[in-house]
Amino acid sequence: MKSMPIVLPTLLLLVLKASGLSAFGQFDPGADGLASHWSRLPVEVIVDGGTLFGGNEGLRMVQEAAEIWNGVTGVPRLFSVSEQADSIDYRLDNMDVWNVLDRRVRVVFDEGGEVLLNSGIDPDSRVLGIADTIADSTGAALQGVVIINGHPTVSDFPDTVAVVVHELGHILGLTHTPIGFGGLEPVSRANRPTMYPFTESRNMDTLEADDIAGVRSIYGQGR
Repeated sequence: MKSMPIVLPTLLLLVLKASGLSAFGQFDPGADGLASHWSRLPVEVIVDGGTLFGGNEGLRMVQEAAEIWNGVTGVPRLFSVSEQADSIDYRLDNMDVWNVLDRRVRVVFDEGGEVLLNSGIDPDSRVLGIADTIADSTGAALQGVVIINGHPTVSDFPDTVAVVVHELGHILGLTHTPIGFGGLEPVSRANRPTMYPFTESRNMDTLEADDIAGVRSIYGQGR
């Protein structure tokens, strides 16, 4: 199948403080107002064989992030994580290998930020990661890509697992939560949902009630 270019995504995790934002929505509205979703679970996640984290460190982090979502009760197992069989280093010049509609998710460690730059995002703009899902007319996902920014200005962020957890939430169909900003009742940093759109170098690799309610609404048994 001919590969498709990555569409410029709007689902970003930024190293910025929220200021006057009012984005709203529990999930990403797809075609006909439906949340994008995966029709077959668990979704296979394939990890880049690149060198950004060295050895199996990248694989370990993605597995840890996936297990956080897999731990939600009331939904089937959501993710299975596989290392790329031939340890391909996903880059801009071999995008045709990994940017394919095969109903899998690929986590790309963008060492120098070249893939982000090609998508129209300045890798020096403090974006930690992005997630993009392509779905059919019913909202069923055909492809998912998570890109972790490896630009030197952000690659030393202390909690990459939290970034992957957040972006996998987007892959599942969740968009940014409004809880904690936009004029709503303040929420302490420790209790802000993982799908909060901004990070301030705090631990975000745990799910809060809002994150859990969102994923249950999409994948919950008896839905």
